[in-house]
Amino acid sequence: MGMSTSVKLLKSKHDLEYKKNLKVLLACKEADVELPKEIDEYFGGDGVDNDPEYPLEIDFKPTKYIDECTDGYEIDVSLLPSGTKTIRFINSY
Repeated sequence: MGMSTSVKLLKSKHDLEYKKNLKVLLACKEADVELPKEIDEYFGGDGVDNDPEYPLEIDFKPTKYIDECTDGYEIDVSLLPSGTKTIRFINSY
């Protein structure tokens, strides 16, 4: 069995734009009405099945490094996108 590692950057759940759009998403779901196009796209384009946490993930490709007996990822923190709150390292088996 092998293992793979990935890295995700996440925005804060307290981001003002996110909180504003989340209110609209939840209100539309509660009222059982169609989402406005902008809100639907912001949350991934799946309509009422949108993942509320989808916009918190920031598109990011870490730099792979390989040495004699090791490999992994490097993250130059000076290049992190604005709004990054959390760096999540994921090991999958």
